[in-house]
Amino acid sequence: MKIITTDTAKVLKKDKKKLKKYWELIYNPEYVALMTAITLEQDLTKKASALKDVKLVGTIKQNDKGFVYVKVPDDVIDGLYKMIDEENIQKPPYFGKGDDKIGAHISFISDEELEDKDIKIKEIGQEINFELGPVFSTKPKGWKEMDRVWFVTVKSPEFAEIRKRYGLPSSYKGLKHDFHISVAIRKKK
Repeated sequence: MKIITTDTAKVLKKDKKKLKKYWELIYNPEYVALMTAITLEQDLTKKASALKDVKLVGTIKQNDKGFVYVKVPDDVIDGLYKMIDEENIQKPPYFGKGDDKIGAHISFISDEELEDKDIKIKEIGQEINFELGPVFSTKPKGWKEMDRVWFVTVKSPEFAEIRKRYGLPSSYKGLKHDFHISVAIRKKK
């Protein structure tokens, strides 16, 4: 089994060709060239750092419960999901049909944070730039039914700026981890 982490990013040559064709439909040529340049010997972290000038865009949205997130194209996850060669993985549970299925997103401000501060976010509907960082996998502490979760980190100075504007810590819920997009999950047996 291959695990994609910052120190073990391996992409088979045939997968690189398929991925390149797929991504060429979605992204600009510079981004595709950098992402598909990953070889068996190269580390995803090094390649991700080379992407610092490639900006992706999401839209700030809010659900009925107050949860604020940055909606990103599901295609971002589709490409990364195919690179994870693990058994019994699936896309996160918020993909699919239904009003509660928001798809690929970056958790931005929790509904609890909004309730505590009693604030209304003015940026809903605005676009926000971000950059992709490394891909990690972990056994999540707060998601007990999951054995493992794979996610790609994202960086954007705007995230912290907007949160601070409303008196919130610079990170989501004040947690000491990066903003991220969940790519895949494996449930506990």
